[in-house]
Amino acid sequence: MFDLVNLHLFHDASNLVSSDCSPSVYSSNRRRALTYVLSRLQDGCNVPFFLFGDFNFRLNLKSLIQAQGWSPSFTGETSKQTVLYEQDGEVQLVMKCKRFEYQDVKIFQDDSEHMLLRFDHEPIPFLNELNEVQITFPPTYPFSENVTEPAEFMGTRCPAWCDRVLMSHNGRALIQKVKEGEDCVKYQRIGGDVCMGDHKTDNWITLQINDIAVRCIR
Repeated sequence: MFDLVNLHLFHDASNLVSSDCSPSVYSSNRRRALTYVLSRLQDGCNVPFFLFGDFNFRLNLKSLIQAQGWSPSFTGETSKQTVLYEQDGEVQLVMKCKRFEYQDVKIFQDDSEHMLLRFDHEPIPFLNELNEVQITFPPTYPFSENVTEPAEFMGTRCPAWCDRVLMSHNGRALIQKVKEGEDCVKYQRIGGDVCMGDHKTDNWITLQINDIAVRCIR
């Protein structure tokens, strides 16, 4: 017996608030919510479980921006503020409450597993209790909802791995190998060339458990 739990945690309402402190207030809210879910799942039992859905995990935006060495300048009132981040006299990032326009957007697609995963901090507090298959794919959010631009990021939020599949350690132990040398778990982003809304979900296929194939799709 094992539990499959689909969840949807709180989102980031404002880029400006997200970048104000580390961790952000939104990250702290998600941490409390996930801690509550885990406490219910682990209350007096040791049943393996798998969590999948929109965790809304975001990159640590304050740390990411600081690591680039950009100089900020501010315009407008606080509620409608625009922040320009510059380097060598060129604007690298334009950020508003719901606007995130990065000059070199290719970094989010071509080298994201190496450069950006350093700032994927939100799962870290849970790694004593949870396990995740290694991420080898670009961020899953936010993608254009224009059917002619299915692979383009929207200029609204910093790209992040919002859509995840996490599992208990005894859940990970349930996964068997299909055959010698081949892991039955495939953890990848789907819909790369198809418009699916602003998320490209993760497809985690073929959990081979006692000859039963289980598929989790966010």
